[in-house]
Amino acid sequence: MLQVQCPGCLTQVFLECTCPPDYLAAAAAHQPGCTHADIDAMVRCPDPAATGCCAIAHDHAAAADSCPGIAAGHPGAPCPEPGTCRVWRGAVADALHPASDGTHPLFTQATGAVKDGVLPPCPGGHCHKDTEGCTVCRPLIITVMPGTELVPVPGALPVPSPPAPSAAGG
Repeated sequence: MLQVQCPGCLTQVFLECTCPPDYLAAAAAHQPGCTHADIDAMVRCPDPAATGCCAIAHDHAAAADSCPGIAAGHPGAPCPEPGTCRVWRGAVADALHPASDGTHPLFTQATGAVKDGVLPPCPGGHCHKDTEGCTVCRPLIITVMPGTELVPVPGALPVPSPPAPSAAGG
């Protein structure tokens, strides 16, 4: 189950994959109609005039995917949310995840490293609705809820296996 939240207006939805067992492994994609097939479409923010959220009526995923900063970043653009940047915390978490190769486009831009559990400040340059020239109105915050079963999909990162029991015994 995923918790998907818009950081602009804090609208959130909880989505559970509705694909039949073994469908993902066979098809390497979610079936049409599954909430996970288009996660972005599942989050519908209320009236932008009332919330200050995205004021552009468009397909949020298509706008984000067409942003010129997706591949190269937005060089020189400062972080619009320094000190509380969720994009930065997510990039670091992705890079440090055991199933990751240790890289993330934003994390590798950092001049520092995580030391004693303290993150260096966000280097900026990432997409955000307040970054000039950026067509991303809001990156969604996607949280995998505790107890969620992760199903490996062909071509995706492998799910780490639990450690084997010790041969020495207890």
